[in-house]
Amino acid sequence: MSQKPQLCGVLTRDQDSDDSHVDHWVIYLHVVDLDKELARAKAQGAEILRDPWDVPGVGRIAMLRDPGGAEIGWVTPVPAPTSFNNSVAG
Repeated sequence: MSQKPQLCGVLTRDQDSDDSHVDHWVIYLHVVDLDKELARAKAQGAEILRDPWDVPGVGRIAMLRDPGGAEIGWVTPVPAPTSFNNSVAG
């Protein structure tokens, strides 16, 4: 695996998934503290679609629906490798 941070990904849908869903895009936004932000979102009317889970090498992720109906993913990423951080800052 590359030492560069992952900026995007493409996944295939599980063959056993509900076929009533059409293919779609999911946007993931970086949040500093996923659990804290999910609590705030729920207090403001968001629905948690999938509770937080950890993805090795990626970060902590959750899926939610905002009060307006938009579905989105939030992620608190694992820190980028030090060598990448230095090259971006430099």
